[in-house]
Amino acid sequence: MERLAYYGTRMYSEQLGDSQRYTELKHCTVIGLLRGHIFGFGQAVKPQEKMHHVSESVHYDDHDMPFYPGGDPVVCHILELDRFANNADALYTVNGNGKQRKLTPELFGWLRFFREGAAEDFMEKYADTDSCIKKAKKEYEKFIKTQRLREAQLRHDMWLHDRAQEKYDAREEGRAEGRIEGGRETALATALAMKNDGLSASKIAQYTGLSEDEIAKL
Repeated sequence: MERLAYYGTRMYSEQLGDSQRYTELKHCTVIGLLRGHIFGFGQAVKPQEKMHHVSESVHYDDHDMPFYPGGDPVVCHILELDRFANNADALYTVNGNGKQRKLTPELFGWLRFFREGAAEDFMEKYADTDSCIKKAKKEYEKFIKTQRLREAQLRHDMWLHDRAQEKYDAREEGRAEGRIEGGRETALATALAMKNDGLSASKIAQYTGLSEDEIAKL
């Protein structure tokens, strides 16, 4: 649960850019996929029991108005995948009340993707015939691209911290020339990694401070 709380908080806080208002924040949904029992390790898992749990923030207040009128800003949905049977006709317990029902075709498709779709060959196999898998494949490819940009931004941030520290150390130890050269080597290494990830020369120049001519020679 701590990990889900961290992911939700991180997603929520990363929405705002510089000078944006808090009212621009949107609600976040976190989906946690478990390969076991949510209420304890080592307990027997019975297939087709209730597999979906929802975790929301709880606020104790005597007033009639909800703490968050629009609903909790971060909601975690937890799915116990070991309870999922790869059978469209299987019945599942609903809300622990003893009633059972089939999954909707869309939900079945998504759960099958969550259970078996980590491998890209699975997506390639079903993307043309299953609209859910096609959508998942598109989002997956978008995520991979975004992840590379985030990693590039992280390298840029790390380089800025390294550069600031190197300048400080150089001033303190009287070795400014050597430190500056070390900072340049760091910038070149960062630029090469970003270039290999497919970023444009102009974007790399913005992140590293190198010229586009220097980047083209890497």
